[in-house]
Amino acid sequence: KGLSASLYMAVMLTNMRQFALNNPNPSLILRQANNYLAAKNPESVFLSAFVAVYSTTDNTLTYSSAGHNPPYILGKRFQKLDKANGTVLGLFENEEYANEAIRLEPDDMLFLYTDGITEALNRKKEFYTEERLEALLRDYHGGDLIGTVLRSLKGFVLNTEQSDDITMVSVRVSYLTKQSTKDLASEEDRR
Repeated sequence: KGLSASLYMAVMLTNMRQFALNNPNPSLILRQANNYLAAKNPESVFLSAFVAVYSTTDNTLTYSSAGHNPPYILGKRFQKLDKANGTVLGLFENEEYANEAIRLEPDDMLFLYTDGITEALNRKKEFYTEERLEALLRDYHGGDLIGTVLRSLKGFVLNTEQSDDITMVSVRVSYLTKQSTKDLASEEDRR
């Protein structure tokens, strides 16, 4: 929250990118980031993070989380990615983080968000909540996902002053595997 937090995040993102260049393993990236932050953290600043690596070879998303809100997979299935959640970064050195992997299908969408969405307050001091967000995501049937969530959020808070940052990212998987490419070639041959 604020300029100092933004600068802090920029430094951490730079370091995490460097860690990822050396070894694109989400749990290792989080472990290195955590140790870097914990060793230089007299004010006990902490942050959450979600790291994912997508393999185009086998269409697998490998991910690990450090106390971040679990993202969702939307598409033919609805799934919360909450299996590999560890401690936030910066509090204790040598924390362990686990990897989890999921195979993504064509047109699957990964939706990530910050707690500024679920903890947004309306005039009655009620939170938007993860349950409300999840219900909205379950009912999503295409179109502008970020716009859909933002409209729902604005309708809920009704011009109440924003108390936290709001960040959302959605990524759609669009690929042809070697098998589907072969199937398309076979279809062309039959015509």
